[in-house]
Amino acid sequence: FLQSAAKDTPNVAKYFDDAGPQSLLNVHATSAERTSAAVVVTLADQSSGSTKTYSLTSALHDTKSDPDIKKANLASDFITYRVLSSFYQFRNSQAIDLWPVFEQEILPFAQGTSTMDIATLWHRLKTSDPFIQSKASGEAAWFRKARYERYEADIARFNQALGEVLAKITTEAQKFYGEHFAEPDTQVELVVGVTAACSYDRYEHRIAMPSIGFEVKLNGDAIRKPQSFLNEAKLTQLALSVRFGATLAHLHDSPMKLLVLDDLLISLDLNNRMKVVDIILSETFAEHQKIILTHDLGFFNEFRRRIGASHTDWSFQHFKSVQSTGITLKEAKTEVQKAEDYLNGHSLDEAAICLRRAADDSAKRLRE
Repeated sequence: FLQSAAKDTPNVAKYFDDAGPQSLLNVHATSAERTSAAVVVTLADQSSGSTKTYSLTSALHDTKSDPDIKKANLASDFITYRVLSSFYQFRNSQAIDLWPVFEQEILPFAQGTSTMDIATLWHRLKTSDPFIQSKASGEAAWFRKARYERYEADIARFNQALGEVLAKITTEAQKFYGEHFAEPDTQVELVVGVTAACSYDRYEHRIAMPSIGFEVKLNGDAIRKPQSFLNEAKLTQLALSVRFGATLAHLHDSPMKLLVLDDLLISLDLNNRMKVVDIILSETFAEHQKIILTHDLGFFNEFRRRIGASHTDWSFQHFKSVQSTGITLKEAKTEVQKAEDYLNGHSLDEAAICLRRAADDSAKRLRE
């Protein structure tokens, strides 16, 4: 939805084309449901009370070139466990190369100091091969030479901008790790940097992708293979530091900032999960509207308990499957809310059980 603001209409409509290769229509939907499929989002301005509704369908593209949605796309962050695991899912024989995850997840939202829109520059490099363009145009030798020189100048600009972006991310990632994950008597240093620059081979007529390395030092000693030496919890901490460091290095002004986390913490133990919960709830992300998705009911309940008195600022929902109605979204009520419902229905025993659970929970929070 957010990325649709920067796309042309055919590149939005393709997701609603049932016969198209990139269709996102539900395979179980009826013909009528497929015809009426839509993404409809209503945004509410809390200061003015006004609302605005956007629709995306096979024929509608309400977000096209909308400046607020474009800003929201740059200012929002969507992080999944898949993104984090891609930082260290390498065999011992492999060198870590983070370029694929950077290209897909970080580069579109990054800014360098010498090249502001690094993503646009990279897209131009990938899609404008000077050999193919020169051949198609039948250009003279001198013009062809100039085209190659312009292309290689763009590559040089890109390499410089990429180095600047990674330097900023490294600084923020190190700071983030130090504030939230550092342990006494253990010094961890991390660096994300270019290990192979982008280049163009005039004889093979192809562009060579850059490589991005992930270096970790423990008490001053370099770890040659972090993916083999460190456990998954520590690797996840480092990956989170880099990923959140990328967010903090390239903050954007926007009327809407979303932070969406999808089953992000499944590889962490409960203690480390709660560290991340405290980070999410801290002032660092105070301007973001948070949406947290999980399959883990225990984490869901623990997160709600951790929020405690701030519960009124949050909406807790769970999906419930009922054979007659299918999957529906239901409010996940607290034990006190359940007790009130039971009292209104004159079910005193059930109300008492819920109140006992609420008292246990309050005592546990107070003890902590």
